[in-house]
Amino acid sequence: MVEDDAIQRQALTRLLRGEGYAVETIANGEHAVRAFESRPFDLVVTDIDMPGRTGIELLRAIRERNPDVPVILLTGGPTLDTAILAIEHRATRYLVKPIDHRAFRQAARVSMHASRLTQVRRELGEAGSVLEPVDTKELAHRFERAVAQAFILYQPIVRWSDRSIFAHEALVRSGEGSLQDPGPLFDTAERLDRVQDVGRVVRSLSARPLLDAAGGTLFVNLHTKDLADESLYDARTPLGTVASRVVLEITERARLEGVGDVPGRIRRLRQMGYRVALDDLGAGYASLTSFAALEPDLVKLDMSLVRGIHRSTTKQKLVGSMIRVCLDLGIAVVGEGVERVEERDALIELGCDLMQGFLFGRPAAAFAKPAL
Repeated sequence: MVEDDAIQRQALTRLLRGEGYAVETIANGEHAVRAFESRPFDLVVTDIDMPGRTGIELLRAIRERNPDVPVILLTGGPTLDTAILAIEHRATRYLVKPIDHRAFRQAARVSMHASRLTQVRRELGEAGSVLEPVDTKELAHRFERAVAQAFILYQPIVRWSDRSIFAHEALVRSGEGSLQDPGPLFDTAERLDRVQDVGRVVRSLSARPLLDAAGGTLFVNLHTKDLADESLYDARTPLGTVASRVVLEITERARLEGVGDVPGRIRRLRQMGYRVALDDLGAGYASLTSFAALEPDLVKLDMSLVRGIHRSTTKQKLVGSMIRVCLDLGIAVVGEGVERVEERDALIELGCDLMQGFLFGRPAAAFAKPAL
């Protein structure tokens, strides 16, 4: 618990100890960094506004040493700058003072659970490494079956101001048991170093509705590793032939730093007619660095910011600031994961006109009209 205000530090420490946690209290960021370097912690709670090393600087130092440990940031003066930096360095929560004790306890419980789950997964991964040759062989067979059984579903993106269909997003699925959903499929592809194989299949299958229709816009997801695949830049591929009607949605499952000459690659894609979107803004990896490298035409707000936004003043302030900045830069904003009328109305009030989610339509085998 890192907090320079003694009264706040004592009050929040009592709450944490009341949850059964062993708590070490520290009064400033410098001492916190030294403590973190000397022994492991399951959770860090820190104020942002502290003399000397701020909570953001502490978060940055922690991420250099441990990318996974949960960090809850507290602030009495929320700003767009600190909120964006919190996202960039993957803060777990961003809580505004005066702290709601119930929300704080819940945030600590969820963060501690996530921390322990990460530790268990790491231990299981280390324990399973002895069986790597057998596991990899079986995994490769399942992956081959998953790719062979891949298919695409399409979910509408709506423009609310005129109740129209703005676009559809192509979502990959598979008929292969444990790899049916994109998360496990791409995790397996990364483990086998086969990400580009999935990308080629997705791009080939996704283009079919555009080839058969005169109109429509399609969002297609790209892993950052796909940017290094030369087949992406071939105008003769199915997707390349309709590039002017395609938005390439770059998902940062891996960092952009691992891809050479990102601005040059994005320039080549734009010359082919593609537009570029940055996905999952607010999820953690999607950062200011990505804005500079990609100069996106659109951004998609992560669903974690959209869910329950009508009940969260903090989310409303953060999303509102993001929308204003993007609109000032001429970047369109899509709110993802809209499931409730109240979420839709909150986004509209904040100036977000493009939306996607179950409220408007579930993924389907063909372009379908949304519920408006």
